[in-house]
Amino acid sequence: MPVSEAPEQRQSRRAAVRTICRLSTALASPEKLGKDVGGQLLAERVVQLRQVLEGEELQLLEDTVQQYESAVGRALNFSDELNKARGPHVAVSRNRSHFYVYCTKVGTLWSFTNYWPFVDYEVQPHWLMGWWATGKLTNEQYKGYLRRCKRSYRTLLQNFESVVQAEKAAQLTEYREAVAQVLSLARLPFRCVDDPFVANLSRLSRLVSAYDQMRLFPNLQAFLDQFHWATDRYKIYALQGHSQAAKTSFVKSLFAKPFVVTIQGQDVLNLQAFEYGHHDALILDNLVDWSLILQYRALLQANVDLHRLGESATGIYAYSVFLWAVPICITLDADVNCVLGDELAELKRRRAELRADNRDLAKQEKNLKKRRARLLQAGDVNVGCMQEGMDVAHVVARFVLQAMTESILRLDQLKMLSMWKAPAHPRPVANDEGAGVSARMYGCAAGWMMQRAELARKQACTLQMEQLQVMSLTTRAEAGRCRKGNISHLAKRQASILGRMWSRRSSEDECHGRNSQFSYTGQSDSATVSYRIFCAAALVA
Repeated sequence: MPVSEAPEQRQSRRAAVRTICRLSTALASPEKLGKDVGGQLLAERVVQLRQVLEGEELQLLEDTVQQYESAVGRALNFSDELNKARGPHVAVSRNRSHFYVYCTKVGTLWSFTNYWPFVDYEVQPHWLMGWWATGKLTNEQYKGYLRRCKRSYRTLLQNFESVVQAEKAAQLTEYREAVAQVLSLARLPFRCVDDPFVANLSRLSRLVSAYDQMRLFPNLQAFLDQFHWATDRYKIYALQGHSQAAKTSFVKSLFAKPFVVTIQGQDVLNLQAFEYGHHDALILDNLVDWSLILQYRALLQANVDLHRLGESATGIYAYSVFLWAVPICITLDADVNCVLGDELAELKRRRAELRADNRDLAKQEKNLKKRRARLLQAGDVNVGCMQEGMDVAHVVARFVLQAMTESILRLDQLKMLSMWKAPAHPRPVANDEGAGVSARMYGCAAGWMMQRAELARKQACTLQMEQLQVMSLTTRAEAGRCRKGNISHLAKRQASILGRMWSRRSSEDECHGRNSQFSYTGQSDSATVSYRIFCAAALVA
């Protein structure tokens, strides 16, 4: 808007301009002052001041005059330097006057010229800035003329946009304050026990009011009392209720200058405008998901650490937040609990499934440990027999029988026999040819069982009785009998049982009745035994 001034103000302004111009000229060159009496007196005064003042005092006087000249020049629509209209500056002053009269300003209805700006003469950007700063040019007019000037356009445009943005923010702030004041007149304040209206009630009424407050907000007082003490971290207060229940207004009424952040569906907590010491509380309004609280739980504990937020991918841009002993409150609607309940139910269901799977795995592990213990027990018996001087081949044969019976129950345990290396020529015990024959027989049987494991698993029901008999032969009682020298009795019983099992499978073997050879090749050794020799050995044993 143009500045309206009275005639008296105009005269005083012109007089001030003349005084400043004369004083400035007197400081620069006193001999150039006018021929009037006032100019001569001012020149004499300046000369006297120059004679009295020396050094820093004279420089201080000159600086003061220049600052006053610049201030008055800006206030009176001048640039930092007063317009000069002598010598080479005549054309610039004339161009400025022509453009000031012709350009479209606030309140301009019509203008015409035959001395066109931007064609016949150059328009300086600082002319426009002075008129725009005093309100004679609108934002649109100043921006349009600035573009046509083409000089220092980028710098001046950035300054223009910053000023416009700041003005809009200030206008919005003023409007919000006005709206908040109107709404505050239509809203009653929250009552408390110290309210004058409540204080006038009877003692019973005050107790009832305090009881209602504690019933509605039972944890509020404990939340506020924790900030009376210095601790490492502080708790968060969450207020849940239905929509339009004045949750945010109630929490804001507890503090003088709270900092309110509306969460909604955001996944990033923006606290860049928070000022520690100025804001006395942090309110997270309208929370819809608890994952944001879990994501920033270290920050929201209000500890003494300095937290970095808004960090870029390269780590160049970031800001720090300090929230020690700052009350943090959360407001959320009633339906958020349902969402949280669904999340908790899903989590409980997953945990129950994991526990069931863990129980099944524990049972399987227990069963495997039992079977391993039985195998190790059979190995202990064999070791004991070896210590008594029993034939190594016979020990291996007993281990083969034990593993063969377990393979009927579980196929994968029989595969452990593939790691055993059978001796090519078992050494028989002296004066005991039957034991040597049975050892070679059992070594061959081990190779045969490795190839026929799948068939043995299918015939588990048929061989149940033989399985029980073989398992009974591997007990520690039989091992004790072996230590006493009853090796022939044990070999006969094992050979008879194994012969019956072999003859039952012979109907499915193509090698039966053809006098063919049966071969087994281990990992390192090989053993080839005729089927007839096997049957004869069984009968001899």
